[in-house]
Amino acid sequence: MCHLIHGTVQHYHDLQLYFISMLVLLLLSFVPLAAGLGRTQSVGVRGTLICNDKPAADVEVKLYDEDKLSPDELMASGRTDAQGHFMIQGHADEFTSIEPKFNIYHDCDDGIMPCQRKITIHVPDQYISSGETPKKIFDFGTFQLAGKYAGETRDCLHPYYTNAVPQCPQNSLSFDHDRCDPRRRSQCPSGFTCRRGNDTDRFVLPELPIYLCCETASMSIGDWFAEYLLTPSIFPQPPLAMLNSIEMRPLDANTAFPVVHTGDEMVLLTYPHYTTAMVQNVEFMSPPLQDGFLHVMTVIEPSSKPLAMFFVYNLKSVGYNRLPVPDTLQGLSGRASYVDNSTSVIKQDSYRSQYVVLVYRTNNPVLIGQNQIFTGQGPDLMAGCTDMKCMVSNSVLGKELGQPVAASIFHITTKQTLFQTVEIISDNLTQAATNVAGHLLIICIAYLLYFELL
Repeated sequence: MCHLIHGTVQHYHDLQLYFISMLVLLLLSFVPLAAGLGRTQSVGVRGTLICNDKPAADVEVKLYDEDKLSPDELMASGRTDAQGHFMIQGHADEFTSIEPKFNIYHDCDDGIMPCQRKITIHVPDQYISSGETPKKIFDFGTFQLAGKYAGETRDCLHPYYTNAVPQCPQNSLSFDHDRCDPRRRSQCPSGFTCRRGNDTDRFVLPELPIYLCCETASMSIGDWFAEYLLTPSIFPQPPLAMLNSIEMRPLDANTAFPVVHTGDEMVLLTYPHYTTAMVQNVEFMSPPLQDGFLHVMTVIEPSSKPLAMFFVYNLKSVGYNRLPVPDTLQGLSGRASYVDNSTSVIKQDSYRSQYVVLVYRTNNPVLIGQNQIFTGQGPDLMAGCTDMKCMVSNSVLGKELGQPVAASIFHITTKQTLFQTVEIISDNLTQAATNVAGHLLIICIAYLLYFELL
């Protein structure tokens, strides 16, 4: 009997722990939703740091958006100059107002103490601006680091992370040692891209990666696909070669689209009605084999949802470096497309999309669906798949195409998007999240009381 009672109590305790664990996981599931979407807000800070009566030179300052339920988001970082001056600005995307703060990491009046002193200062709300560029800067004035301040802490990981000597992958050349963010555009000059670097001391942890502007001349197309996690997770085999260049259809009746190369960042915000770039010509590094058929696939956001795919197939391979993709197709050639609108994107001021253009070669013409068609739509093209990994690896078409003979990766930012959008009002979302959290809390308390009464 005692054994039975003990087993029953233990069972109830196990149920309690299980329920609490599920509740915590459910609450945490709201965190990435709120963190990954929202409106763009920016802030900037400037000031002067001194240590006793001397300028505090080479002191690192980091600007963060403080988050309650997830790690703080780094918006910008910088160092003081020889006179102790600093100026940093950055932006973040949040549904509600960002909560900007900046941390100062220093060793002023610290003797031989380990780690670094860390001072955190919050930026007043009136200095928060809409958009990526702050409209006014919070002037912090002159700040004495030698003093002792309430709330001051010590940071032991930061010195190692900050003082690490980063280097680009495969010993490639870096533009400088300033950090970059691969999620943001136009941070690196032409010929460089934001890549994950290595620490020469091998100290940096995986959760604290260092990104640098690294030269791209030595990168193969396989490197590009690996950097963007496209191979092997989506495309099992990397392309055999890199496309030399791509020409898109004109921006309008009077303006040609600039020639595109791998790694380019095209910003088309001055063309407010432009949405999607369509391939007009591709140029190979070396001509593909003569005879057989070439197929040009353009995938927009292959790693995400929603995604889109445009496919022009059965173009005769004539052994030239340049392959035109005509508007009017003849013979066995055809055009098919797939636009996934099962998921909406949040309405924004602009949309940055990753484009992947792949060229395949087959000895025989390919078929889409049951019959040869000139204009195909999603179900025929994707063969029931809803993501690129499935289509490439599992569909008959994907297996028939095999390994791409050439490819290119680049980004395009436009004012419009081809995907359907949804506008989320922050007040409504906050209220909805509050209601859900409140209901979950009530359910949790009710269950706990129920188990206590048993």
